[in-house]
Amino acid sequence: MTDFNIEDFQTFDIQKRRQELANPPVSQAVIDARAKTAQMANDYNRMNQFVALATGRRAGSPMKIPSYSDGPTASQSTAANEATLTEFMRSLEKMQEQLGRPIEESEIPAIAKAFNIGPKGLAQIKAYFPYVGITSAEKRARSGEERAIASAERAVSAEERAARGEERAEIKFTQEQEKKSAKQKEEERYDLLVREASRKLRGVQDGEGFTTEDGSQITPLDPGQTFAAQQEIFNRGMKQAEMMGLDPDEFAKRFNNLIIKAPTTKQVVDAQTGKLVFRSDREIANEQDRYIPIQTGSGKLTVQAQNAAIVAFGELGMTYPEGLKLVRLMEDLTPLVAMEQYPEKAPFIMKILTNMQTKKDLIDVLMGRAFKGSAGNSELKFE
Repeated sequence: MTDFNIEDFQTFDIQKRRQELANPPVSQAVIDARAKTAQMANDYNRMNQFVALATGRRAGSPMKIPSYSDGPTASQSTAANEATLTEFMRSLEKMQEQLGRPIEESEIPAIAKAFNIGPKGLAQIKAYFPYVGITSAEKRARSGEERAIASAERAVSAEERAARGEERAEIKFTQEQEKKSAKQKEEERYDLLVREASRKLRGVQDGEGFTTEDGSQITPLDPGQTFAAQQEIFNRGMKQAEMMGLDPDEFAKRFNNLIIKAPTTKQVVDAQTGKLVFRSDREIANEQDRYIPIQTGSGKLTVQAQNAAIVAFGELGMTYPEGLKLVRLMEDLTPLVAMEQYPEKAPFIMKILTNMQTKKDLIDVLMGRAFKGSAGNSELKFE
């Protein structure tokens, strides 16, 4: 093997060569033109000052002497770098020709030092060495092989990424399904509690009452008792939510929405059961023959209730003043509360409610004309 001695080869300072190519010397013609321009600017400025002194006017703006930069542009630097690397490659090819063999990797540090190449450039040199001394066709072929290998490696990496992506997607789908299932079960438990609370609230509204934790039966009548019943239902629901692993605050929110968003109800007579119950306007409109309203939105007795009251007064032998007091009592307290607070009035009120149920059609037909005649002008006036 031929001994390698860097001093036997012609080298050059690659950094200095790059600077020389990137910074070509400025020609004398350019230097003369710049000097002439500076002279013209100075002459103009002196004349401008002279005229201003002679005429007493304000001098115009002075002419600025242009500045010049002889540093390389980006394109010049790129071209200089490429040209320097080309010269360097040719020098390496001549080295190999003189040695009669390829340059070995152990000889690269000495070459880098001889060409004044720093640590960053050393990595580039190692990348260039495989192509030193080969033809363009061989270089293209080798590059093609390298691109094919890189492409194959990218394909394998893409398959691996795809496999990992599918695995992550499957895990994510499973987690989402589990989360969705858990959420659905949680919603079902909330719905169960809310439906139970709704059923109990309807029982309170219909006067059926409810059973407390100690087993006593409460039938709310006045607003205070109704509120107490509502609180009892609320507290029981909160405890059940906590026992079922649910958020009590979320149950409270849904319970309050149940109260706030509940439809406006009216006290009516259920013609099928004869009971006093509360029903919404929609329920009353859908089953007009079954649900007979007792009071209007303003608290007055409805026309049906008025008709039933007049018939009951006649059957019970009550005078109009007595009947009027009873009607006022029903309007002020509602029939249910009036019967509870005034038991002696309960038979009369029940008679009115019974007439509303059993004599609905007869009252509507017979009393339709009575309110337009003498009864409408009598002492008993409901509106």
